[in-house]
Amino acid sequence: MGADYLEQIRKEIAYIKPYENQDFEWYNKGMTLLRNAKLEAAELKFKELVMSQPKHHNGYHGLALTYQKMGRKDESVFFMEEAIARAKSFVDEGTMDQEALDWLEQDLGQIQQM
Repeated sequence: MGADYLEQIRKEIAYIKPYENQDFEWYNKGMTLLRNAKLEAAELKFKELVMSQPKHHNGYHGLALTYQKMGRKDESVFFMEEAIARAKSFVDEGTMDQEALDWLEQDLGQIQQM
């Protein structure tokens, strides 16, 4: 099922090619939209970020939090697990602190309790 989620994003957001956009602020924009309960706009921003930076955890994390707010548990769990998998590679490289990965894993625990 999870691969279907990513394939749907690839089809929907085909106008963004990986690594071609200046997307450094997209995560912050998405989080602002999420905090302001503009869930559909946040979802779109995070989908764009996933397409733009498919190997980075931020877009997946944002989608997981958005789907959590929408009550879409299965999608939320899937995207948080994807965020964690990507974040682990950064921890292994030494470019991300273990503490940040721990926070993602705590978020996953909260989502699983939905």
